[in-house]
Amino acid sequence: MVQNTKSHQDAIMRNTNGRVKTTCQGFQWESEAPAELGIGSAGASHSQYKPLPPGINTVAVRLNTSGLLETTIFPPHLSESPMHKRSFQFFLLAFCLTGLFSAARAEDKSPILHSYLVMGAKTAIIEEDGSTGWEFTPGSRDGFVLPSGNILLAYSDRVEEVTRDKRMVFSYARSKENREIGTTQRLYNGNTLITELGTHPKLLEVNGMGVVIIEVPLQPETDNAHMQTRMARQLRNGNYLVPHLLAFAIKEYSPDGKVVQVLKTDLEEVGGRAAENWPFTAIRLDNGNTVASLTHGNKVVEIDPRGAIVWKITNEDVNG
Repeated sequence: MVQNTKSHQDAIMRNTNGRVKTTCQGFQWESEAPAELGIGSAGASHSQYKPLPPGINTVAVRLNTSGLLETTIFPPHLSESPMHKRSFQFFLLAFCLTGLFSAARAEDKSPILHSYLVMGAKTAIIEEDGSTGWEFTPGSRDGFVLPSGNILLAYSDRVEEVTRDKRMVFSYARSKENREIGTTQRLYNGNTLITELGTHPKLLEVNGMGVVIIEVPLQPETDNAHMQTRMARQLRNGNYLVPHLLAFAIKEYSPDGKVVQVLKTDLEEVGGRAAENWPFTAIRLDNGNTVASLTHGNKVVEIDPRGAIVWKITNEDVNG
């Protein structure tokens, strides 16, 4: 049983049947929670309360559809009157989830390990223990392990999706007018993003039948096919973020082919063009900044929407 708190601070805990008990100024509520979900921070248990921040009067706690721990709360002047049922949502990220992860890491002292996909001279999945768990045709340039477990790979002349037993379930062959393929990415709509490099550099969305649905001409500012672009990615807004190496520029294209933003990488503060800071990979962050790896320049930089570098790291910083 959960006892009421002696103070006017609220508290939450989990009782033995896996449900969440919530107390609020002498009242109690009970709500469902997954059995494996920890509530509060390290030390919260069946016999301990974890105080909530002062001024917050909790009514009920649940896990919402986004996986966040959500509580419905009354402001202090309403919580004392049960007739006032107007509530609002407060997400307990800092309080509950931070505590949950802190507690988990405090209990688990083992190192964090991951398997990963490598591409290039060797195309393989390397397991957590360093062994090769799966291997395929070498020479890949870009790729992903898909949620299905299949592997999507870009080669110079084709894109393939293969199963773990190496059956091909999707393929696209480079058009004859161009010389290389530089990118592949499976999009949320099921299409596959591909870039072709050469006489007519372009970005494509291809459907599951291999039919081109969208074609965007690219502006790499060079005829050197191999150096026109690498690892383009679609953004959440539907635009495409494309690194152009010899243009020293990361360009954002709309689906109708307009360049809506250009981020330069030949800034004097990172050595100018002489440093050969060719953008190879670009990732848009949730805060609107862009992280880019600069090949030959041996740097990773974070660029804000105005084009200013707000963070960087070089080989020298990591004894590389």
